[in-house]
Amino acid sequence: MLAVKQGDQMAFTELVNRHQRALINFFYKFIWDKSLSEDYAQEVFLKLFMHANTYIPRAKFTTFMYRIARNHMIDRIRRNEASKNTFSLETPLKDEETMLGTFIASSTPAPPEEICSKERSEIIKQALDQLPEHIKVVVVLSETQGLMYSEIAEVLKVPLGTVKSRLHYGMLKLKAILAETYKKTEN
Repeated sequence: MLAVKQGDQMAFTELVNRHQRALINFFYKFIWDKSLSEDYAQEVFLKLFMHANTYIPRAKFTTFMYRIARNHMIDRIRRNEASKNTFSLETPLKDEETMLGTFIASSTPAPPEEICSKERSEIIKQALDQLPEHIKVVVVLSETQGLMYSEIAEVLKVPLGTVKSRLHYGMLKLKAILAETYKKTEN
């Protein structure tokens, strides 16, 4: 980012190539719309480029990027709520990376395995959507984006203990939701 600040456009291309997929995945875990997630990621990169001259390296670049991404997401959601737009939860899960890194897709799964994987993804997606927003963001940043607790604390501007307790609560809540869902499917 410091090279971008000094006008190196190739450095910006490298930043985009390195972080674009992770940023799209971050947004996707909140809005469940691949196209809109791609738009949001592009808007964040545009913000980064437009404000590169004001960049001051106080933390890792990813911490800085996710702080901007989170604020951008909040702004967009507020704007959409104000204009009564809603996000579709019916978006197909084609080519999605699976939640929490627990289900790693093989190169070409057999049809029944693919259906089972999509069902699991849908169940996890619904469980995540039941978490309060302040808990969900911590779970997503930790489990899908791989940020460390201290980085999450910087992104969210909350104490480290708050991150730990929110993540602990979020994982317990997800476990309970998934257990309840599993019980319902068994009956």
